[in-house]
Amino acid sequence: VNNDNKYGIVTFSDTMDTVIDYKYDFIGLANKLNDQGLIDNSKFIVLENGNWKLIDKADNPLTSDFKQPIYDFKYW
Repeated sequence: VNNDNKYGIVTFSDTMDTVIDYKYDFIGLANKLNDQGLIDNSKFIVLENGNWKLIDKADNPLTSDFKQPIYDFKYW
């Protein structure tokens, strides 16, 4: 969360790199495991300006906007 209370996603190695810009009011992951048994971080649930949607880890929208919160989803 940045100083404007917006969420983004960063990676840490030798430096901290921003993967998804700080523009969302909420970012979450579905409680799903990938084939390696790790939390699947390929899709994110985001809230922006009162609208919910799914995005991929390159910040591309995967769904249209919804007014109702997204709690879970099925893979396609």
